Amino acid sequence: MNIKTPTDKAMNTNTRHIRTPHLIITVVLLFCCGVTPGAKFMAQQNENRPSPDKVAVTLHTESSELQKKRPCFVTVTIRNLSAEAFDLTDSVTLRLEKSGQTEEAKKKVGPNFYTWLSLDSELPDSGIKRRGTLLQGEEVSLRLELSQRRWGHSILSGYPSKSVYLEIPDGQYDLFVDVEVMEGNKGTKVRSSVLSIRVS
Repeated sequence: MNIKTPTDKAMNTNTRHIRTPHLIITVVLLFCCGVTPGAKFMAQQNENRPSPDKVAVTLHTESSELQKKRPCFVTVTIRNLSAEAFDLTDSVTLRLEKSGQTEEAKKKVGPNFYTWLSLDSELPDSGIKRRGTLLQGEEVSLRLELSQRRWGHSILSGYPSKSVYLEIPDGQYDLFVDVEVMEGNKGTKVRSSVLSIRVS
């Protein structure tokens, strides 16, 4: 049988008085420091969330190796996701860049190469080509033979006067498509997935 002395009762009373303010302080801290910053962080995430791309660009290759003295085919597909029409004259570039290169290497001639795609002239005859635009939900595809295209060094501006395709060094490369979607005078770049391809 436990008998509580007056001293024990006093200690219990003091303990109750100490715990109650501690509980109140904890709740106040959680409310002030936990909920409010969390709500602010979520709001910032919503504000910084990028708008979805207006076009979807896909790239498919029929081989994981590009043999420069043999035909090599890739297919580029562009689909309009926006209610606004996509102009077929917008810039479309197929790029071949050496894998694992440094930022300094990108500033030199080679090892990056490109070829331009002219959708408005290269597409087969169709209502889309005659109209000159892609409407929402429409898509176009181009099957390209890489050796038949005019390739240039990415570091140099302007359309290449001759192709440097046979000069591309052997090795592992990243192959992808960049599309510049124009809105007035402002362009937004959309990139396809990057394919790993070996050049030999």
